[in-house]
Amino acid sequence: MQKTSMFISFLFISFSLLANETHHSFTTSLYDHMVSINKEWKTQEHKLDHLLKMQTSFETDDDRIQMHLMLVETVLRNRSTEHLSTSSSNQRLENLESLLQYWKDGQFPTNTNHQQRQPYFIDVYGTACAVGHLLQTDGQEALAQRISLEQNYAFIRELNYPQLGSWATENGFETSELAWIQPAYFPNAGYEECPAFQGGQMNLDPNNKINVIKPIGPVSIGGGALYIGGDFQLPINGATVNSVALFNGVAYVDLGIDITGEVKDIIEFENSVIIVGDFQDQQSNATNIIKYNRNDGSYI
Repeated sequence: MQKTSMFISFLFISFSLLANETHHSFTTSLYDHMVSINKEWKTQEHKLDHLLKMQTSFETDDDRIQMHLMLVETVLRNRSTEHLSTSSSNQRLENLESLLQYWKDGQFPTNTNHQQRQPYFIDVYGTACAVGHLLQTDGQEALAQRISLEQNYAFIRELNYPQLGSWATENGFETSELAWIQPAYFPNAGYEECPAFQGGQMNLDPNNKINVIKPIGPVSIGGGALYIGGDFQLPINGATVNSVALFNGVAYVDLGIDITGEVKDIIEFENSVIIVGDFQDQQSNATNIIKYNRNDGSYI
């Protein structure tokens, strides 16, 4: 009888998963997506306002979480560390490198016990959240396991562990920054993902959307960067940039390409960036594909 009940439960969860699959792929502003992952986006300084207004969608919730971590890591990497000691500044950089590898690997905790988005410090499969991962890779496994055992589903701001605060200070982080890093995970059963979800399309503006955001670097402009492509207009330095731009962690930068149309992908190749889509570049007369040389800013 117990096996039969477990099998029925398994079927119910399986069908719930299938029925809920489309809830991951809806179009709304990047800001709405990011706030659904972490409400700290409402208060943190990031200089991403133009980017966050753009319309986009994600095929899976892991893709959405990966985008959240990528953007937060980029912003934190570009914040001033002049107030930190050399040791804390170096430790911060090492941890951000660890965070970079974490989101690139794309292995995130699974919400197995809640009907709403919820943080999981370490899930039942042993996968740590981003903050838990930083502790583990810095030799703080015991602290990570203790938090998991005692307050596994708590938000960072709810945790009361002096050791965590001390670790943050020593490693050059504000507690609020750790709170911003920490994602909340969508349940793995058939629950609605977002209260604002209304059937798949939300405020879709076909003239203002993004198709790709990719970290590509180092670039000649300095440091790592995010390349943004899609079908949009972005005001930069008094001019209007169409469909492709670069965010260097501090400000948006015009790549000097005068595109009319839609960018669908951006690919790093050797020392260049290949931009493809359905467009024409008015300066070079290139159609649908153009190569941007990162060293000298030339186009082919």
